This record gives sequence, structure tokens and C-alpha cells, in this order.
Amino acid sequence: MNPERERQQRVARGIMIAGGLFVLVTAVLGAARPVGLTAGHLAEELGLPDFFEHDTAEGSAVDPAGPGSGGTGAPPGGSGGPGPVVPVASPAPPFPQLAQVLDFERMVEKRPGRVPVEVHGVYLTGYTAGKTDTVDRMVRELRGTQFNTFVIDVKNDAGRISYRSDVPLAMQVGASTKWIDDPEPLLTKLRAEGIYTIARIVVFKDPVLTRKRPDLAIHDLSGNPWHDRTGAGWLNPYSHETWDYTLALAQEAAVKGFQEIQFDYVRFPSDGETSQIAYGEPNGGKADTIADFLKYAHEKLQPYDVYLSADIFGLVGTVTDDMGIGQKLEKILGTVDYISPMVYPSHYGARNFGLEDPESRPYETVFASLQDYRRRMTAADSKTGLRPWLQDFSLRVHYGQAEVAGQIKAARDLGVREFILWNPANVYNLGVFKEGREANGEAR
Repeated sequence: MNPERERQQRVARGIMIAGGLFVLVTAVLGAARPVGLTAGHLAEELGLPDFFEHDTAEGSAVDPAGPGSGGTGAPPGGSGGPGPVVPVASPAPPFPQLAQVLDFERMVEKRPGRVPVEVHGVYLTGYTAGKTDTVDRMVRELRGTQFNTFVIDVKNDAGRISYRSDVPLAMQVGASTKWIDDPEPLLTKLRAEGIYTIARIVVFKDPVLTRKRPDLAIHDLSGNPWHDRTGAGWLNPYSHETWDYTLALAQEAAVKGFQEIQFDYVRFPSDGETSQIAYGEPNGGKADTIADFLKYAHEKLQPYDVYLSADIFGLVGTVTDDMGIGQKLEKILGTVDYISPMVYPSHYGARNFGLEDPESRPYETVFASLQDYRRRMTAADSKTGLRPWLQDFSLRVHYGQAEVAGQIKAARDLGVREFILWNPANVYNLGVFKEGREANGEAR
């Protein structure tokens, strides 16, 4: 590519960002008619007739105004009508994704053409996401609150894909389900509501693929597929074929309309007879392997204009090694846009952070854990976002609204404003999102 063309493309991206900001600001200020800025307009103005066509051919038809803009930016009615067509203002979505642009440089750095979202969300299984009545009820109940995000299973830790996938290997091993009939109408509806959607993809724990393709699995010292204490098989993190399978699913999810890809179980196994594992001929250490996978994922997903995040163990921010699972904080920082540590108080042992019983002290446990993350991320001058998973389920200690709100307050007291609630049954204390004392994290 010649230098002049590169310059033109940089200018085009800059104008796209500026256009998105202008639409956002006019919407916030209550302007009657948002300004539509289309890829076609930019192409004609800058003499780049095929630049945006290439993006579209890659399956990346991106709204230049960014998410939450209320439309594609293209005026209705085509270009052959009698006179100019003025875009009609869309009603403001009930779940505003961005109250204000606090840092222009941070937005540009995160991803050209896309506006960062201050995520306040919950997790949904594919089965729940496919139940229209349940999703609609949650949307109605949460309308007008601080809630703005669903994290939806695309591939779960049983290796099952929540909808019919066209990825050849997924079809070959029968990984698809019919939990979600067609994700595209669902995602379109949620986006119209202003709800940000994150695709959760479990990476290396995969009982389906390891059963049908044992050559891709982790093996034991006898040469047989290894299983963790639940009997599940794991894909070998050193195998690039397993990387490509995960990335094919991620690319498919992005094309269908998910705005972010979140990798879970992006690690080596920790439970079971790990001393009996034989990885074959590993190329590099565990922490380097996980970091290399995430860098590879970032490169492959770049054309799809989606954010990338990774779930990690809560203790990753406190310990200095990789805990034998390949998750070392400083190596992961910079490979993804966001990290989501699972700082569930029930998952810490007695006397962690000097607390006799961390599970019964949700505020103190989350505060101490995230404080460690903030300290190390600041020391590393990291621009990766910190977005923790918080506990909204009960094990030994009952967790109600006060316990969940206490965790949110702990995060906010440290300046960490984003969070996602986890409950495997998808039954949540939704009151924490509503306006009032609990939503602002004032309850302990």
C-alpha cells in the first residue's frame, strides 16, 4: 500500500471517530436531528471507492457513529429520490451506553469507530438467552436503571455452542445446539434497546471437541486423553489448531452482531491429577502460551471491530507467579482491551487478605483483591480496562442484595466502575441496578 493511500485511510478513520462523537454529543445535548455520516460519503469525499467495500466484504459492516447511535447512519430511501433526505431522529434508547465522553484519547486508543461502554451487566446462559419471554421480562424490569449489558454464552464449558454454527469443525463434531434459534434478531433487538452484548466463549475446557478429536486434547502420561476432576476433557493450549477453532467461533459471533468477545477458561487446567499431564512438545512456558494466544486473537479479531476481554482467576492480581495455569497479570495486560477477574468472595480461603472468612466479608474481600489489581496495573502503566466479575450466588453464606451492593461499592471506592454479576442459574438481585442507595453501592 502506498503512503498516500495509508494517509487517506488514517484520515478516514479519524473522520469516522469524529462523526461518531458528533452524533453522540448531539444526542446527549438533546439535538433534534442527529447527523448521519456514512462510509459511502467518506469514500466518495476522499477518493477511496474500495476502502470501505473491503471492510464490508470481511463481514464488518460497522456503524461509523458507533454503538448506541440509534441507526446505521445511512439516510433511508436510497440516493435516487427527489432531493436530499434528512435523517429522522431516533428515540433515545432506554439503556444509554455512554453518559459522557470523559477521555477522547482513551476512546480513540481502544478501537477506532467504537465508543467504550461502562459495563454494568449480568451473565446469561445460551438456554436463558434463547427464552424470549425471560429476556424481555428482564429488559422491562431493568429499563431505566444502570444496567446496560448482557454477557451471553456462545460456547460454554461443556463445549456446546448456543446456536447452529457454520464453523466446519463445530459442524463436524456436532457442537451446536438450538438454544438460540437465530442470534441476529436477538442481538438487533438488544442493540435497539441500547444493551451492549458480549459473547462468552470458553476456550480450552471442551468435552465435546476432545471426545470427537482426541488428537487435540491434553493427554496423560500413558498417552490417553486426560480429564479433570469433573471428567471433562481439555484442549491442548499448545495446539494452534485449537486456537483457530476458538477464533473461528469468535469471528462468527462478531459477524452475527456481538460487540465484544470474552474468553473464559483461557488457561491451563488446575483441577484433577495435573501431575499426570503430558503436553507433548510444548513450545514455551504456560504464561507465554496464554499471552501468545491472546495476542493472536487480538490480531485475528482486529478487522471485526469488536472489543476483546479475558476472564482470569481472582488471585492473579495478588500472586506473583502464574499459579501453574498460565495466567500472569503483567503478561496478559496489553493483549486484550479488558480483563475480568473473578473476585468472588466465596472463592478465597480463610485468612486471604488477612480476613478470617472472606466469604462473609464481601466488601472487604473485593476491595482488597481489586486494590492489588489497581496497584500492579498502575505500576505497569497499563491501559487495559479492569472489569471484575462479582458474586450474585450463594454457597456457604447467603448473598442477597446487600452483599451484592457491597461488592459494587468496594469496586467503586477504588474507581472501578464496571462490573458483571455471575449467577449460573441466571437469578439475580436486580435491585442493585435500580436508582437509589443500593445501585450507588452505598449499602454494605
